[in-house]
Amino acid sequence: MTPRERVLTALDHREPDRVPIIIGASNATGLKKLPYRRVCELTGIPPVDDYIYDWPELGTIRLDEAMLRRLGSDVRGVWDAFPAHIREYNRTRDPHSPFRDDWAGGHVEAADGSWFPGVHPLADATTIDEIEAFPWPDMDDPTRVEHVRAAAASLRADGEFAVMATPWLVFPFERSTGLQGMENLAGALVAFRGIQVQASFDEIGQAAVHAGKVSSIGMVGHVHRILTDGT
Repeated sequence: MTPRERVLTALDHREPDRVPIIIGASNATGLKKLPYRRVCELTGIPPVDDYIYDWPELGTIRLDEAMLRRLGSDVRGVWDAFPAHIREYNRTRDPHSPFRDDWAGGHVEAADGSWFPGVHPLADATTIDEIEAFPWPDMDDPTRVEHVRAAAASLRADGEFAVMATPWLVFPFERSTGLQGMENLAGALVAFRGIQVQASFDEIGQAAVHAGKVSSIGMVGHVHRILTDGT
């Protein structure tokens, strides 16, 4: 079986020749810099200095074809992107200054080369008015996805691998923790302070739906049920 046939067979609830493998198609299935370099040492494949989303501070390597084949990945990923003005800002910002995303959040350098989420623009928000007044990102910015059609078409024309689109930059939980901070979001959920959570998830959910991120709808709905009836 080709990798594409293997994935399609599994999705059709039939048994393929082996379990499909997904590596390097998303942030969740990717390799961070340190383990990636160790894998390179074990396999003898020269390392690349390339990152998904052009985001070195996130630290997830954009695996090259040699590594993807060595690890047996049956899929090839197609990603969304930060808007062009955000990419330009991060390319030209001062060294070691916070990385900023289009949601006004960002990563700070905790130690040399070690970055962690540390910019949370809604960390102190306690009212719906504050959340609704926030400058939410423009999901219609064409520079987010102008590359997607050509990238997906090229992979489909090749026909060897399954194509996996992973618009991770719109996932509700990641965006909400980035906006509010993990401790604030978790505290609001535990204390059932719905005003801090529901309003932000409503806004993020609208952005996700507007961007065509269908899987986000169920996530937002589940959080809404937690906030309204505890289930």
